[in-house]
Amino acid sequence: MKNKFVYLVTIVLAVLYLVAGHYFAVQGLSFFKEKSPTDVVEARVVKLLPAADGAKFEQIRFEAELLSGRQQGVKVTAAQNKAGSFAVGRDVAVGDKVLLLPDRSSQGEWSYAEHLRSNVLMWLFAVFALSIIAFGRMQGVNTLISLIFCCLSILCRRYFQARMFTAGRS
Repeated sequence: MKNKFVYLVTIVLAVLYLVAGHYFAVQGLSFFKEKSPTDVVEARVVKLLPAADGAKFEQIRFEAELLSGRQQGVKVTAAQNKAGSFAVGRDVAVGDKVLLLPDRSSQGEWSYAEHLRSNVLMWLFAVFALSIIAFGRMQGVNTLISLIFCCLSILCRRYFQARMFTAGRS
């Protein structure tokens, strides 16, 4: 009975620590609330388009349907550059979920940022968590809880450092 009480008190104190840390760290921060003109949006590749004439470097042009943002549901033209700072190893294909950046040119074309991998990462974490629980039973659950609190405390610390940086106290 004493162990369960200590266990619950530890979890409650950890949650309070994280909530308080987050509250004090992000209080008054404005750069998390402002929207950037270069907001990244999720999109699904609908079809590949022929290469543009006179392109400076190799690129793959494609049509994509926006899955998030203010223009959700709109079909746009985008390009994946095969050279330069955004060069990647995997080409886009029809059906891929990607992240797009709005282009600042007057043509209204979007730029490929990267493939959307969050769904795959969530499945990998689920398999990881289930395997830890399967092998460790209650100790595995405790390990996962500790891992989650550890990661959250690191994120709170990063928010606090961001607040100090924006306030001019590094």
